Amino acid sequence: MKDAWAIVPVKPLREGKSRLSPILEEDQRWALNRWLLEHTLQVLDESDLFDQILIVSRDGEALAVARKYGARSIQEDGLPELNSAVERASRYAQQAGAGTLFVIPTDLPLLDSETLKAFNASVSASPCVAIAPDRHRQGTNALLISPPRLITYHFGTGSFNAHLAAANQPGNQVAVFDHPNLALDIDDAKDLQYLVSLHKAIPFLDILLH
Repeated sequence: MKDAWAIVPVKPLREGKSRLSPILEEDQRWALNRWLLEHTLQVLDESDLFDQILIVSRDGEALAVARKYGARSIQEDGLPELNSAVERASRYAQQAGAGTLFVIPTDLPLLDSETLKAFNASVSASPCVAIAPDRHRQGTNALLISPPRLITYHFGTGSFNAHLAAANQPGNQVAVFDHPNLALDIDDAKDLQYLVSLHKAIPFLDILLH
């Protein structure tokens, strides 16, 4: 896709993954959030798909990590709200010349460059939308839009169906990309336990859970 930008929204690293508090202490959740952010940035860079990577966050530490990896950063403003943050970043990217936007969250521990390339290849011509649902087919774990802001963002409860309905308009090429490496996001203890059950070689798990 032409002039592709990755947009990565990031909650404050000390606040994210609060639903894991029954099984992880605050410092463990911070470490998990930090690892997930760095893992995401590494994979995005390795994929060679993106002309720019843009982090949007209100957290100075997250923005500093972004710059460490050569990504652009933009400060989230207003009330903390995911769709508003992604919309702000999308406007910035569009004004800077982006032709295609990928919205990629940071809580995908199985994300890899080959999966991202396959996701990119699921659509071939603009205008288009590709959606990667979570494993419950409720949420949206990755979103590709070309041209930028072709649809309104609906991240949150029921976002998969909301994004699909918004995308299914005359003239749009639409793809639903089901892939296990994009389907697993870490929201709660059950997700983390499921990840452990997969017996994937993720070094961070040994540090986190022992």
